Amino acid sequence: MKTLNKEALPYDNVACGSDTDIYSRSSLTAQSYHRRYEYKRHNHLRRLIVFCMLVGIACAAVYVHNGYLPWQRPSETTPNELVSLYDRNPEARQFVLNYDQYHNNPPAINLSEFAHSQTVPLLMQWDERWGYTSYAGQYFALSGCGPTCLSMAYIYLTGDTSMSPLAMGTFATAHGWAVDGMGSAWALIYEGGRELGLSVTQIPLQEKRVKANLKVNNPIICIMGPGDFTKTGHFIVLAGLKDDKIIVCDPNSKERSNKTWTYDELQHQIQNLWVLCKA
Repeated sequence: MKTLNKEALPYDNVACGSDTDIYSRSSLTAQSYHRRYEYKRHNHLRRLIVFCMLVGIACAAVYVHNGYLPWQRPSETTPNELVSLYDRNPEARQFVLNYDQYHNNPPAINLSEFAHSQTVPLLMQWDERWGYTSYAGQYFALSGCGPTCLSMAYIYLTGDTSMSPLAMGTFATAHGWAVDGMGSAWALIYEGGRELGLSVTQIPLQEKRVKANLKVNNPIICIMGPGDFTKTGHFIVLAGLKDDKIIVCDPNSKERSNKTWTYDELQHQIQNLWVLCKA
């Protein structure tokens, strides 16, 4: 058997041997490995800390943008009706917080991005571009669901983006379809749609009839009763089908618009419905 000759080893180390080989690892080499291991460990830790900080900053930005921070409250000059909107609809909080900045100087309206949209565009009644204006004796943000729905359907069917929700509200008011304290008369959809050159048909509440129209891309404007969408009355657009579920464009909620609905979930809330298509 071979014996280890300590004199032959250049460093103070641990040596292992057998009948066929002898090898050694110096303490310096072990320290080098240890340093590299510690460097990698600390580097991973630093990356994790940076990642967590970035996530925290992103979350804070979202919370600030949407008015979720507890110390964010509407200013004293904000009308009480909009303060109530802030309290009951978290999605509209930033709109309410922006009241002082935009109510006298709203952003310009440019909907040209929807001119050739392959889907019904989702527009909000509480958009800063029109939400602070007056409609039916209230702020458009509170009462403008009817004009907003007709605007969404009209833009989708015609590609004419000049009929924004604001323009549609002016159109409704001029024809007497804006009812103070009530919102929009149902005639805005049936008569107003026809006045704008669309084909508008009131249909019965039948699943086959609803889905048949959605399959051929005919939007359906519905007046909803109490339920998931409203406590009183509210217009929405049935905009299409996805996996046999119904796509909804709700002008008062992006969250409800981002989910699909079964016919059974909607049917007991629908009070009336109109199919719109090109004349």
